[in-house]
Formats: sequence, structure tokens, C-alpha cells
Amino acid sequence: MENMQKDTEARISAAADHQNSIVGANYRSTDLIPTEILRKWLIIFPIIIVILGCLREWLLLAYGVQGTSILSLNREQNIGAWYSTLLIFSCAFLLMVAGRRASQERNPDARYWYILAIVFVALSFDEASSVHEMLMDVLQPALQTSGPLLYAWVVPALVLVPVFGFLYIPFLRRLRKPYGLWFFGSGAVFVAGALGMEMIGGMFEDNEVAFTLSFLVEESLELAGMTSFFLAVMGYLTTEKTDQLSGTEETL
Repeated sequence: MENMQKDTEARISAAADHQNSIVGANYRSTDLIPTEILRKWLIIFPIIIVILGCLREWLLLAYGVQGTSILSLNREQNIGAWYSTLLIFSCAFLLMVAGRRASQERNPDARYWYILAIVFVALSFDEASSVHEMLMDVLQPALQTSGPLLYAWVVPALVLVPVFGFLYIPFLRRLRKPYGLWFFGSGAVFVAGALGMEMIGGMFEDNEVAFTLSFLVEESLELAGMTSFFLAVMGYLTTEKTDQLSGTEETL
């Protein structure tokens, strides 16, 4: 009888542990916000911003509706720009956390994380203050650019971005699967929007409809790329300890 009671208690304890493990897997916390809830809203919120931005441009082009500039995806001091600034800075924070962990483990790749963090702080500052547009005001008259190079800040970017990407290939290859490819893909989507669509927009500046479509696609790609990158770094950090315990050493 005593053995049966112990067996029953053991089964109840095992069931409780199993339930707790399920809850823990589904609701891991990042700070005060459960990870799954954070992931969901990180996807939903940019979609809402893009939909509202598209609606704003449709109302403006089709019906001349004014007073909706706060929803514009092609202006500063609007919902999209504020959200992008916060998102990019949040990425920088996560990169600093990753760099700190790598430093504690004496991993030489720590410097890659820290450099990325600095780059993302600079990107968030630029998103908030439009430094690249000030640079364009200086470069464009000097270089007399036009067409796809109309927004002259793309000229140095076309040199710096490939060089930076090339230097980071070894680091990405050393990351365990699937994070190397995930980081690269997220960056490619962001650059396709920020740089590629900016060049296309320069070609269609005099065509109101084509130009509007170009910056809508541009901002959508930027938000998609940055959101994907945030999710990738968050996923890397939350699975790091598990992978270390299992001894997994997969790379890109």
C-alpha cells in the first residue's frame, strides 16, 4: 500500500514537471514580456504600420485627403520612424547582450557583436535625425548625381555595405544553424529596402505614383528586415544556453 502511494505521488510530480516544462517552453520571458507574446506583436505591429501607410497614400493620391502625415512612411516624425528607431535601438541592446556573453566566455567573436551593436546605435540615431539626408545635401551638389544615384548618400553606401558584409562572412559562418543564414537574410532584406529601393526611387522621383510605390516597398522591406533581425538575435540569445548544454556545434 505504501509503495502504491509513493508511485502515485511520483506520477503526479512527473506530470506537474512536464506541465511546467511546457509552460516554460511556450512562455519564456525576455525581461518582463513573455517571448511568444513579444514575437507575435513584433510581427503584427509593423504590418499595421505598413497598412496604415498604404491607406494614407491611397487617400492622398485618390481623394486628396490631407492631415494624415503622421501615418506617412516617407516622412520623419511619424509613427513608422518612431517605431523603426525603437526597433533598431532594441536590436543594438540585444547585440550588446550577445557581446557581453561572448566576452564572459572569452570568445574572440565578442568584438563582432560589439561592432554590430555600435552600427545599430548609429542606424537608430540616423533614423531619428536623418543624418544621411544631411550628408546627401552635401554630396549631391558635389557629385552632381542623378537617376539611381540621385540620393547621393547611396554612393558611399555602395562601397561600405559590401565591404562590411564581406568582413562579417567568417563570423556568420561560425554561428550555429540557422542563425548565420538568418542574420544574413535579414540584413539582405533591409539593405534591399534602404539602399536598393532608394536607388529605384531616385529613378522615379518625377512620377508621383511610381515614387510612392517605391518608398512604400522601401519602408516595408526595412521594417521586415529589422524585425527579422531582432527575432534572430532574440532567438540566438534564448537558445544559446540550451545549445551549449547539448554540446551542439553546428555552423552555417
